[in-house]
Amino acid sequence: MSTGTVQNRAHGFKLGFWRISAKLYFLTYFLISSMVVIVLYTVSTLDKNHKHDANLIYLAGKQRMLTQQLSKNLMELQLGDNSKISEINQVKIEFSKVLDSLEGGDADLELDAKETENVLNTFNEVQEIWVPFIFNVELIIQTWPGINNSLDHVVNNNEKLYTTVNSALMKMRKTVDSTTMLTAGTLRFLVEGITKNIFLYSRYRDEKYLLAGSEKIKRANRILKGLLKGDKELGLAKIKSATSRKEILEIEKQFNKHNEKVKAIFEKLPMVLGAASYISENNISLLNAMNKAVKELANQSHLKVVNMINNEYKFLAVLFILSTGLSFFIIRAITVPLKEVSEKVDQVSMGMILQDQIEVGNKDEVGRIRNSFNRLIRSEEHTSELQSRVDL
Repeated sequence: MSTGTVQNRAHGFKLGFWRISAKLYFLTYFLISSMVVIVLYTVSTLDKNHKHDANLIYLAGKQRMLTQQLSKNLMELQLGDNSKISEINQVKIEFSKVLDSLEGGDADLELDAKETENVLNTFNEVQEIWVPFIFNVELIIQTWPGINNSLDHVVNNNEKLYTTVNSALMKMRKTVDSTTMLTAGTLRFLVEGITKNIFLYSRYRDEKYLLAGSEKIKRANRILKGLLKGDKELGLAKIKSATSRKEILEIEKQFNKHNEKVKAIFEKLPMVLGAASYISENNISLLNAMNKAVKELANQSHLKVVNMINNEYKFLAVLFILSTGLSFFIIRAITVPLKEVSEKVDQVSMGMILQDQIEVGNKDEVGRIRNSFNRLIRSEEHTSELQSRVDL
């Protein structure tokens, strides 16, 4: 490579007008600033991701707790605590809001919409379980208070109805035949049996208790009608005593009111028990789906850190290339002109006074040395010319 080519490259470098100290400071500040940018990027990204992901995982984890709280409140509601309805509604609203926010984003909760397919799939799984789950929850909280009121009525009026029936039968025994009295006497056991079947069905959820209770209601109604009109198949003679008929009509009135509550229980209780069974069977599934969602969110958070690290590797690679190139040009901008001047000075020191002047392109310290050298050459040329004239 010729000296002229090297010189042209050095002169063509745009930082040639800077002083050498400025060039070195520039290179140093460039490297320091680049490292500061990397550090700030790392800190800000980690801080942002940490806060966001911590909030995200906290809310997703809270959903698991809410599913357990919901099941607990439903059990307490079925034990007769109607005040739990407000808590159930609150949990239901909170769970639905956070679930929608985790999936679609929410500025108030500082949540972004989830765009990765894996995260969306996990929340879709949660939604598939949650929709029928909450439907059954709604069924319970809307139906159970009425059932509970009916149960209270049946329990509170069972003894009263039993006492009324027993009193009427005691008065009738002197005015009716033994067959009628024997059949009418089963009313007392039927009243107790109906209430017993309600609680057996509620506890064991076996339909045989439901059917047995319904049969007892039908039989009790038939006996009451038989006492008023007669029923040969049951062996019931028509009651003729006005006092006894009045008492039987009162029993029938109370029993019909009692049976309205019983029938309401028998009609609605299967739906509620079915809903409770669904919730019990799918509570773990909902919990597992939320666990899967939390795990996927944690994986996504990890991927963010991995992506950040990969981006930093790329940035460092670019920084290395830029720093190497910039250092190369700055160093050459300093060393090539100095080498040229050094070679010229060596030639002068060896007696080669007549030299071509160096083209001055830089305005830095090297440029000043070139100017000084050019002045030296011009001075020597002038001295040499004068000496030649004197010699002539």
